Amino acid sequence: MSTLSTSQPTRQFGRALRLEVGNDSEGILIENLRVTFDIQKGNVKHPNKATITIFNLKESNRYKLATKVWTYARLSVGYGLSNITYQLIFEGNITRVNDQRNGMDIQTVFECGDGREAFTNSFVSTTMAKGATYDDVIDECLGQMDGIQEGYISVDKDTAFTRGRTLYGQVSNVLDGVAKANNAVWSIQDGKLTIIPNDAVNDSDAIILSASSGMIGAPKGTDKGLEVSANLNPTFSIGGLIQVDSMFTQYNGQYKIDTVRFRGDNHPKGPWAADLTLLGGEFAKKLRRTKKPKKPKKPVTYIYSTDVGDTGVRG
Repeated sequence: MSTLSTSQPTRQFGRALRLEVGNDSEGILIENLRVTFDIQKGNVKHPNKATITIFNLKESNRYKLATKVWTYARLSVGYGLSNITYQLIFEGNITRVNDQRNGMDIQTVFECGDGREAFTNSFVSTTMAKGATYDDVIDECLGQMDGIQEGYISVDKDTAFTRGRTLYGQVSNVLDGVAKANNAVWSIQDGKLTIIPNDAVNDSDAIILSASSGMIGAPKGTDKGLEVSANLNPTFSIGGLIQVDSMFTQYNGQYKIDTVRFRGDNHPKGPWAADLTLLGGEFAKKLRRTKKPKKPKKPVTYIYSTDVGDTGVRG
């Protein structure tokens, strides 16, 4: 196993949540309404998924979601009662919205896909000259992926193509070829293109996972990897390094995060946890490529939503 240094997450108490819903020009920011979420992330090319439920949202805001005026969601969480530092755990396109009644509550349920629009609708048509590299191919792909920024990307940037290459078709298919050639997996994580070699972890800080740092129960070995649950830690990232320290010493060691499921409810009695699948092996930290500039997203003006919204169903 790698001898990389590890760092232990801060104490976790006082759950806090911030949900942004909107479009490229305006939206709302929610902190005080009840929100539940179920987010599933993996080291795969298909978009990560999230199901988010808002309780008692104002009718005018429900209308904007139902009519697709608002098309994306960004969810961040943190801990504490004041001066909270929020960290992003999901960003994606809203794909489906449904309003439903549950007792006296109106629940607005929407499903999201991380980078769904870019994954589905991005195409490339160009020719790479002799001497180009996979670094150049990535530049072309990112240039066609509207709304997608650059995340951790580690590929061979030195070996030049011995002849010209034509790139034509869906960007996702081109990225399949890049990943295969570099023994890696590509994915979109929170709106960022990520390419992680199979023998490497990303460059985020490693995390010690133990009973004292939030582990729930004990690890379980499965055919898919080591499964472990913990209190929700927003720094869990796909391809990140985890140091497991449990009562079952046969499972202790360093692992790579392959999947993570965040389950949360900002009401105290609801869930606030993460379920991880970890892969064992020898993993190195490889340098990410030099980040290339890309036109940033336009700033969004949010309406800070603190009112309770609509409660109950009126006859």
